Amino acid sequence: MVAGTAGELALLSGWFKSRFQASGGFLQIDDVVRKFDTFNPHDYYFYPDTNDLTFTDTLPIGHLDGLRGPMFGLPYQGNLNTQIINLDIMEQAGIEWPTPGRWGIQTEFLEALQKATDPEAQQWGLLANGSWYGMWNSWGWALADDPNLHYRSADGLRTTMWDSGGDAGIRLVNDLIHTHGAAPQVSETRELAGEFGDPFSAGRVMVRSAGSVGTFATRIKDRFRWSRMPTVEGPRGPAPYAMTMQPHLVTNSAETRGNLEACVEICLFFAGREVQGRVAIDRGSVPIRKDVLASPEYAAGPPENHAMMKDFFDQPDARSAQMAHPAWRDWQRGGSPRIQNLSAILLGEFSIDDGIEQTLRSADRALEQSHESWQELRNWWQERPNPIKPGEFG
Repeated sequence: MVAGTAGELALLSGWFKSRFQASGGFLQIDDVVRKFDTFNPHDYYFYPDTNDLTFTDTLPIGHLDGLRGPMFGLPYQGNLNTQIINLDIMEQAGIEWPTPGRWGIQTEFLEALQKATDPEAQQWGLLANGSWYGMWNSWGWALADDPNLHYRSADGLRTTMWDSGGDAGIRLVNDLIHTHGAAPQVSETRELAGEFGDPFSAGRVMVRSAGSVGTFATRIKDRFRWSRMPTVEGPRGPAPYAMTMQPHLVTNSAETRGNLEACVEICLFFAGREVQGRVAIDRGSVPIRKDVLASPEYAAGPPENHAMMKDFFDQPDARSAQMAHPAWRDWQRGGSPRIQNLSAILLGEFSIDDGIEQTLRSADRALEQSHESWQELRNWWQERPNPIKPGEFG
């Protein structure tokens, strides 16, 4: 990439961009994209530090306010940590459809998961997985004393996601497996999936995490009814959502080959109404455009209540993955969001207290060891010229 021999466009996660950004691996496109009449940053939800570099490490993240720069590509495939629910299991267990104010994480929701569980029938309330950090951290943040928790501190030095009681989410998931028995053992999930690919599609669990649902629609067909699930709640209201997105990024090869403007035009096509409208139908990811999320094509089932996704996105309380860090992947593997330690906790290899302690210690060590490179990237970001700003396009 540094040699300029990579392809001009790449579908990558924001953490990869942050790793190679300061060395010139990706090109800033703000001035180029301004030339296109088809571009309006307010058409999109803002996924911080994915196609852009903004160091959005405090709340609110401004996800409703449109794209901003400096930008090095454009959005393509989004995701949101929502849940889906098997309506047949729900109704057979006598569980009422949740209403606002009556879907508390530690009350009605927990009771519903327990009520849906029947181990003799190989049926459980919740499917848990070591990589679904967005789900249980969201629950923990809804229950925490501090309403402004994020994964990492703004100074890049400390993992904060479990401060002030924010560990309540991972503790609940652990208890659902090892204490309440309302979620299957992680080691059993492959067997439960059977020929259908996953336990939810096999009709073995009532609730699981899911943003994009195309795979489930293909697997489930019409064997049972299923739906988007209303947001679980903490004392302050609905749990915040964790947003992720993979953009198309423009590499330095576009400058070497003299086709930067053509590359930006291609990015606009993939981020445009035509392609995102197809995403709304096939559902291999979540559309990144506001108008597509509000479209009848996206609202149509399966699953039932699919239009809820627009309401989820429009909720003001959201979190990003904080990918403006050159060592984001090392931090993640060391202990933060999606890590071996969490899988080991859920597998019962060590206690929840020891697991949390080890997770935070290894995560913070990764941040400390990479702090100098984080500061260098931050200095480089502050020198980027003429970034697109919120409100610039009216």
